[in-house]
Amino acid sequence: MLRLMGFLVLVLAGAGGILFLDYNRTVQAAGAGEATAPSFRSYIEAVPARLVSLSGSSQASSTTKPLADLMPRPPEGWTARPVQDTDIASFLPKSRGKGDPASIDLVKAAGSSRAAKGTDVAILAFEKGERRVVFQVTRHPDRIFASLEAIERRFDLQMQAAEVRGRPFITARGLDVTEEFLGDGMRVRYFSASVGAQIQIRVLASKRLKDAELLAFFETLNVQALNAAVIDRQPGLGEVPVMVLASALGEADLAAYEADRAARADAAVRRARDLRAAAEAERALAAEGAGVAPDTGSSPAAVSTCKKDAGGIKRCSVSPQG
Repeated sequence: MLRLMGFLVLVLAGAGGILFLDYNRTVQAAGAGEATAPSFRSYIEAVPARLVSLSGSSQASSTTKPLADLMPRPPEGWTARPVQDTDIASFLPKSRGKGDPASIDLVKAAGSSRAAKGTDVAILAFEKGERRVVFQVTRHPDRIFASLEAIERRFDLQMQAAEVRGRPFITARGLDVTEEFLGDGMRVRYFSASVGAQIQIRVLASKRLKDAELLAFFETLNVQALNAAVIDRQPGLGEVPVMVLASALGEADLAAYEADRAARADAAVRRARDLRAAAEAERALAAEGAGVAPDTGSSPAAVSTCKKDAGGIKRCSVSPQG
């Protein structure tokens, strides 16, 4: 009996230590992400839900393919290989000083494998003679989309994904892909798409490549698996084998196609705002239940007190009022 009690005491002490360390990490992560740090009471109340979430995440991660496996297959006559610096250089202006600096930065970013902490990046180059196509897939961490710790960051990503820029290029199995014109002097075509705002796809292609040639890459892009790899999934995305190439449409069909895409973008903006409002209300309710004043975004009034020391130097201190 005494052995059993001693064992239980050791287990409880160990569990308490783990919880304390995890709570400190949670507070530090909230501070680093400019989110509101939870009280210890609210943290304890959320432990069961977190355990369920971790279990679900573990099961999901075992079935989610690596980003590199979601890339297109090389079309006939093309080869796939890692990206080289010369690939990106071939997309930039031949003469130094030409080209829009912002466009140059955009191309370099789309050709880089560097990523922010917690963000996954896969990048692959396709080659056929002197022609190049570079695919970059970036996935942001689940915590941005599955918790209340990064509401504004999630909202920013959703708004960026919904922003209408450039011209519609293709809708590949429900995935809208846009082409942006980067200005004179650039030797590249630049395409972008987003899946659930969590995965961003950037494509760089030699300027001489025609729309029909690029279609072959998007035909084998695993849109369904990309949709399965995000938190905010779109029902049916990737499941319908329909490819709509904007340049192949007649005038009337193109107008209807562009209007449909604009309507989807507007709906995405409204949904992002609704999700942010709901998340903010949930966070405020959780803070109220934990006895923590909600973050209003403003600091309390402060009082400044100044005194002169014996040497005549004026020294001031600032303290919160109240």
